[in-house]
Amino acid sequence: SFKFFKLSRNEFIISFFYHFSLTIIFLILFKNQPADYKHYLELKHIKNFSIQHSFASSEMVYSFIKIFRNNLFFNDFNIILLFSSISYFGILIFIKNLIQIGVDKKTALLIFFLPGIHFWTSLPGKDCFTLFFLSFFFYMYINKRIIFSLFFIFLILLLRPQIGVIFLLSVFLTEFIIIKGTKKFIILLF
Repeated sequence: SFKFFKLSRNEFIISFFYHFSLTIIFLILFKNQPADYKHYLELKHIKNFSIQHSFASSEMVYSFIKIFRNNLFFNDFNIILLFSSISYFGILIFIKNLIQIGVDKKTALLIFFLPGIHFWTSLPGKDCFTLFFLSFFFYMYINKRIIFSLFFIFLILLLRPQIGVIFLLSVFLTEFIIIKGTKKFIILLF
Protein backbone atom coordinates (compact mmCIF):
# COMPACT_ATOMS: atom_id res chain seq x y z
CA SER A 1 0.00 0.00 0.00
CA PHE A 2 2.92 2.39 0.51
CA LYS A 3 3.58 2.34 -3.26
CA PHE A 4 0.13 3.85 -3.89
CA PHE A 5 1.14 6.80 -1.70
CA LYS A 6 4.51 7.09 -3.47
CA LEU A 7 6.38 6.49 -0.25
CA SER A 8 9.37 4.29 0.32
CA ARG A 9 8.96 1.48 2.81
CA ASN A 10 10.97 3.44 5.40
CA GLU A 11 8.91 6.63 4.87
CA PHE A 12 5.71 4.62 5.31
CA ILE A 13 6.92 2.93 8.51
CA ILE A 14 8.25 6.17 10.01
CA SER A 15 5.05 8.05 9.16
CA PHE A 16 2.94 5.20 10.57
CA PHE A 17 4.76 5.19 13.91
CA TYR A 18 4.80 8.99 14.03
CA HIS A 19 1.02 9.19 13.58
CA PHE A 20 0.16 6.46 16.06
CA SER A 21 2.66 7.86 18.60
CA LEU A 22 0.86 11.19 18.46
CA THR A 23 -2.42 9.35 18.98
CA ILE A 24 -1.05 7.76 22.15
CA ILE A 25 0.37 11.10 23.33
CA PHE A 26 -3.04 12.72 22.80
CA LEU A 27 -4.69 9.96 24.83
CA ILE A 28 -2.20 10.39 27.66
CA LEU A 29 -2.52 14.20 27.69
CA PHE A 30 -6.32 14.14 27.79
CA LYS A 31 -6.78 11.05 29.93
CA ASN A 32 -8.21 12.98 32.89
CA GLN A 33 -9.44 16.00 30.93
CA PRO A 34 -12.79 16.59 29.27
CA ALA A 35 -12.59 15.76 25.58
CA ASP A 36 -15.13 15.21 22.80
CA TYR A 37 -13.81 11.77 21.91
CA LYS A 38 -14.92 10.47 25.32
CA HIS A 39 -18.54 11.42 24.61
CA TYR A 40 -18.38 9.58 21.30
CA LEU A 41 -16.92 6.46 22.90
CA GLU A 42 -19.52 6.46 25.64
CA LEU A 43 -22.31 6.97 23.09
CA LYS A 44 -23.70 9.57 25.51
CA HIS A 45 -25.77 11.60 23.12
CA ILE A 46 -26.83 8.99 20.58
CA LYS A 47 -30.44 9.09 19.48
CA ASN A 48 -32.60 6.18 18.40
CA PHE A 49 -31.97 5.11 14.83
CA SER A 50 -33.75 7.11 12.17
CA ILE A 51 -32.75 7.95 8.63
CA GLN A 52 -33.14 11.63 9.39
CA HIS A 53 -30.85 11.67 12.45
CA SER A 54 -28.45 8.74 12.18
CA PHE A 55 -26.38 10.03 9.28
CA ALA A 56 -26.04 13.71 10.05
CA SER A 57 -23.38 15.58 11.99
CA SER A 58 -22.32 13.94 15.25
CA GLU A 59 -24.88 11.19 14.81
CA MET A 60 -22.84 9.86 11.89
CA VAL A 61 -19.90 9.34 14.24
CA TYR A 62 -22.10 7.81 16.94
CA SER A 63 -23.69 5.44 14.42
CA PHE A 64 -20.29 4.41 13.08
CA ILE A 65 -18.98 3.68 16.58
CA LYS A 66 -22.18 1.87 17.56
CA ILE A 67 -21.84 -0.47 14.56
CA PHE A 68 -18.30 -1.42 15.52
CA ARG A 69 -19.04 -1.64 19.23
CA ASN A 70 -22.26 -3.68 18.99
CA ASN A 71 -21.64 -5.83 15.90
CA LEU A 72 -17.89 -6.33 15.89
CA PHE A 73 -17.38 -6.04 19.64
CA PHE A 74 -14.73 -3.33 19.42
CA ASN A 75 -13.67 -1.87 22.75
CA ASP A 76 -12.66 1.78 23.25
CA PHE A 77 -9.03 1.19 22.31
CA ASN A 78 -9.99 -0.68 19.11
CA ILE A 79 -12.28 2.18 18.10
CA ILE A 80 -9.53 4.72 18.80
CA LEU A 81 -7.14 2.70 16.62
CA LEU A 82 -9.78 2.51 13.88
CA PHE A 83 -10.30 6.28 13.88
CA SER A 84 -6.56 6.85 14.04
CA SER A 85 -6.13 4.57 11.01
CA ILE A 86 -8.82 6.45 9.09
CA SER A 87 -7.08 9.71 9.97
CA TYR A 88 -3.67 8.33 8.99
CA PHE A 89 -4.83 7.25 5.54
CA GLY A 90 -6.71 10.54 5.10
CA ILE A 91 -3.47 12.39 5.78
CA LEU A 92 -1.54 10.14 3.39
CA ILE A 93 -4.10 10.79 0.65
CA PHE A 94 -3.85 14.53 1.38
CA ILE A 95 -0.05 14.36 0.98
CA LYS A 96 -0.44 12.32 -2.22
CA ASN A 97 -2.77 15.04 -3.54
CA LEU A 98 -0.20 17.71 -2.75
CA ILE A 99 2.49 15.82 -4.63
CA GLN A 100 0.12 15.18 -7.53
CA ILE A 101 -0.64 18.90 -7.96
CA GLY A 102 3.06 19.73 -8.02
CA VAL A 103 4.21 20.30 -4.46
CA ASP A 104 7.75 19.05 -3.99
CA LYS A 105 7.78 15.65 -2.24
CA LYS A 106 10.13 16.89 0.50
CA THR A 107 7.83 19.84 1.21
CA ALA A 108 4.79 17.56 1.27
CA LEU A 109 6.53 15.23 3.71
CA LEU A 110 7.41 18.21 5.92
CA ILE A 111 3.71 19.12 5.94
CA PHE A 112 2.96 15.54 6.89
CA PHE A 113 5.11 15.88 9.99
CA LEU A 114 3.25 18.92 11.33
CA PRO A 115 1.88 17.47 14.57
CA GLY A 116 -1.42 19.38 14.61
CA ILE A 117 -2.91 17.54 11.64
CA HIS A 118 -2.31 14.22 13.42
CA PHE A 119 -3.11 15.42 16.90
CA TRP A 120 -6.60 16.75 16.22
CA THR A 121 -7.81 14.15 13.73
CA SER A 122 -6.61 10.91 15.29
CA LEU A 123 -9.35 10.31 17.86
CA PRO A 124 -13.06 9.59 17.39
CA GLY A 125 -14.91 12.61 16.14
CA LYS A 126 -16.04 14.55 13.12
CA ASP A 127 -12.55 15.89 12.35
CA CYS A 128 -11.25 12.44 11.45
CA PHE A 129 -14.02 11.84 8.92
CA THR A 130 -13.86 15.40 7.62
CA LEU A 131 -10.17 15.06 6.82
CA PHE A 132 -10.67 11.63 5.27
CA PHE A 133 -13.63 12.67 3.10
CA LEU A 134 -12.00 15.94 1.99
CA SER A 135 -8.80 14.11 1.07
CA PHE A 136 -10.80 11.67 -1.03
CA PHE A 137 -12.81 14.52 -2.53
CA PHE A 138 -9.61 16.21 -3.70
CA TYR A 139 -8.17 12.93 -4.93
CA MET A 140 -11.24 12.25 -7.06
CA TYR A 141 -11.49 15.85 -8.23
CA ILE A 142 -7.82 16.08 -9.21
CA ASN A 143 -8.22 12.84 -11.17
CA LYS A 144 -11.30 14.21 -13.00
CA ARG A 145 -13.79 11.90 -11.32
CA ILE A 146 -16.34 14.61 -10.67
CA ILE A 147 -19.28 12.34 -9.82
CA PHE A 148 -17.25 10.47 -7.20
CA SER A 149 -15.95 13.74 -5.79
CA LEU A 150 -19.54 14.94 -5.39
CA PHE A 151 -20.28 11.82 -3.33
CA PHE A 152 -17.60 12.87 -0.84
CA ILE A 153 -18.98 16.41 -0.77
CA PHE A 154 -22.38 14.89 0.06
CA LEU A 155 -20.79 13.07 3.01
CA ILE A 156 -19.16 16.32 4.13
CA LEU A 157 -22.54 18.07 3.83
CA LEU A 158 -23.98 15.51 6.23
CA LEU A 159 -21.08 15.73 8.64
CA ARG A 160 -20.20 19.42 8.55
CA PRO A 161 -22.75 21.32 6.46
CA GLN A 162 -20.85 24.63 6.51
CA ILE A 163 -17.75 23.01 5.00
CA GLY A 164 -19.80 20.99 2.51
CA VAL A 165 -21.56 24.10 1.22
CA ILE A 166 -18.24 25.87 0.66
CA PHE A 167 -16.85 22.94 -1.30
CA LEU A 168 -20.06 22.45 -3.25
CA LEU A 169 -20.03 26.12 -4.26
CA SER A 170 -16.36 25.83 -5.18
CA VAL A 171 -17.02 22.87 -7.46
CA PHE A 172 -19.97 24.68 -9.01
CA LEU A 173 -17.86 27.77 -9.67
CA THR A 174 -14.93 25.86 -11.14
CA GLU A 175 -17.04 23.50 -13.25
CA PHE A 176 -19.69 25.89 -14.54
CA ILE A 177 -17.69 29.04 -15.06
CA ILE A 178 -15.43 28.39 -18.01
CA ILE A 179 -12.60 30.80 -18.67
CA LYS A 180 -11.75 31.18 -22.36
CA GLY A 181 -9.25 33.92 -22.98
CA THR A 182 -10.48 36.88 -21.02
CA LYS A 183 -14.20 36.08 -21.29
CA LYS A 184 -16.15 34.11 -18.72
CA PHE A 185 -19.18 32.08 -19.71
CA ILE A 186 -21.69 30.76 -17.21
CA ILE A 187 -23.29 27.53 -18.34
CA LEU A 188 -26.86 27.39 -17.18
CA LEU A 189 -28.37 23.96 -16.87
CA PHE A 190 -32.13 23.84 -17.18
